[in-house]
Amino acid sequence: MSHKATNKGISELLKRIRSGEENAMEQLLCEYAPLIEAKTAEYGSILEEDDIRQLCAIGLFEAAQSFSEERARGKVTFGLYAKLCVRNRILSEVRKLGPAVEQVEEDTATDGSSMEEEIIRRQELASSLADARKRLTPYEDKVLRLYLKTGSYDSVARALGRTRKSVDNAMSRIRNKFRNLL
Repeated sequence: MSHKATNKGISELLKRIRSGEENAMEQLLCEYAPLIEAKTAEYGSILEEDDIRQLCAIGLFEAAQSFSEERARGKVTFGLYAKLCVRNRILSEVRKLGPAVEQVEEDTATDGSSMEEEIIRRQELASSLADARKRLTPYEDKVLRLYLKTGSYDSVARALGRTRKSVDNAMSRIRNKFRNLL
């Protein structure tokens, strides 16, 4: 199986892991080695590298055990699900370290929904926002991009050589377009 395994290949690998096949989990760890290395680099200043790798392995195993293609309805890949499981496993350990690392936030569902449902909800929201952005005029799109970057109507106005009122009007139209689609 290649680094970018097919969905069918991953499905088969997950079945083998669930049936207890010894080398199947090793194959999954090899498949997701880049993720493990990225998380090791990301959290290396907080946790020991070996601990991070172990947490990644646990997160991947949990993902392999709990991922349901039926519940994902084709909208969530195992890769995305696994990435979130690994991240959540690491964040859970980081929180145990106490106030020194409280800035690390978790993006998990807070309303009791499953992780797959939360991922699907976020993807649907992203799709709706992308649809809304297609309805923006070129000027409105520029205003939105600059506003998201700077957070200031005055900065946007200066960057575009327009008045603050022009930016304010554009933002009002943008909000209305988003509101109507969402």
